[in-house]
Amino acid sequence: MPPPRPLRDELEPPQEPSWKPYALAAVMLAGAVAGVRPVEGLQLSTRTPVVMQDGKLLYLPPSQTFSEDQDWSGQQLVVRVKLPAQGLVAGLRVLDAEGRGQSTRWTEGQCDQNNLGYDPKTGILTLRFQPSSHGVDEHGLTDGGFDPTRIRSVQLILSSNGQSGTQTGLLRIESQSLEPHLPASAAQVRPLYGSQGRSGGSERPREGVSQYFSYADLHHWESVRPRAEQVFREQQAAGKHAFRLMGGLDLRQGPLGPEVFAATRDYLRLAEQYGQDQQILTLLDGAIPNAALQRAVQDPEPLVKELRPFIREFGSARVNGKPVIFDLVNEIHGIPGPEAAKQHLVERLVETFIQEAPGARLTVGVQNFRELQYWSYLYERFAGQPVDFVMTFHVYEPMTNVPDRDRLNLPPGAEVGITEADPNVGYDQARVAQQKGYDWMLFWRDASHPYDPRMGFPSK
Repeated sequence: MPPPRPLRDELEPPQEPSWKPYALAAVMLAGAVAGVRPVEGLQLSTRTPVVMQDGKLLYLPPSQTFSEDQDWSGQQLVVRVKLPAQGLVAGLRVLDAEGRGQSTRWTEGQCDQNNLGYDPKTGILTLRFQPSSHGVDEHGLTDGGFDPTRIRSVQLILSSNGQSGTQTGLLRIESQSLEPHLPASAAQVRPLYGSQGRSGGSERPREGVSQYFSYADLHHWESVRPRAEQVFREQQAAGKHAFRLMGGLDLRQGPLGPEVFAATRDYLRLAEQYGQDQQILTLLDGAIPNAALQRAVQDPEPLVKELRPFIREFGSARVNGKPVIFDLVNEIHGIPGPEAAKQHLVERLVETFIQEAPGARLTVGVQNFRELQYWSYLYERFAGQPVDFVMTFHVYEPMTNVPDRDRLNLPPGAEVGITEADPNVGYDQARVAQQKGYDWMLFWRDASHPYDPRMGFPSK
């Protein structure tokens, strides 16, 4: 689904910060701070009238920045806020002395019962921000060169979350303070670019659609099965044969009971019936508030235990002779927590597939090509093990921004696909992807990103 602004790599110049692709409202919080105590010098009223219309803030309160660089090493800023209207999303964004920024995640700012930082009883949302370096990044929305020791301003960001119409109310800052925070382990980050010759890339990219019918699709499969069959029928008629099922194991809907296993069997049979032999099944989704995933980042073992029977039965599944690709966690960088902890979660999932379904095809569908630098280490980490990795990412920016496949620091011959592309930008993206050496491209489909399988570069 459409992502927030991606991680910026060290080769790119800083750009104007943004958050989600909605119009944003920024309210400045400021004050000289030191130690563990309330932030002093707050200029923003604790009760600020806010009017938003179609995502645009019509009233901006005064703003202020720090007069000197702030170093919050070993500390985190904690802001408790009550949003002025339903459907709004909040976040914190910090700018350094050079104007480079780092932000909390979109998933952390939603007033959703699946967000561990939200208390539905009080309606209070707790936002936590610890400035971090690129390799230890607990946020993911980081401009290249951001300096966490030279903080100059803090923004409280509001978004309408795509809501239309007018929303009014009071923005209430309940409290803000600096608190101790233990340092996190650095993630394994490999250089994004290499210097190898062109490798990979099919004669023509295989095309299809990347979609969820309902985020409860495998828990309530009968209600969405007709829509799935319709999509498969449309794709077959247009000669398309690739599909990515999103939100397949939505643990927010409940445990993986017998109905989920039965639904998965039927889904695979349906795909085979309509010749959809390039199947990608997304197990878990980090692009939405997801308490189960937040807990799994802290301790993967309960999740691994629950998934093991599912992996045992379906990890080696094939459709028309081709193995299913399992997308372990969609847009994993959207989950709150250190990147190293997310890598550990993925490693535990990979180990479970190796144990229960040797030879499985696995990927981590990240929100942009820059985030591949967090996952290319998997080839080395599991070298010689019975597992087949596919590198995948999403494109919600001009395809001309995406480097050629041969520039990426990946093993020769590694398969690289695009699991979400915006059809509103144009179907000719598939032709560009082919010219750049990528193996395949799937277009995202929902109400705001309609996909017509009859359009685009023909499939093989």
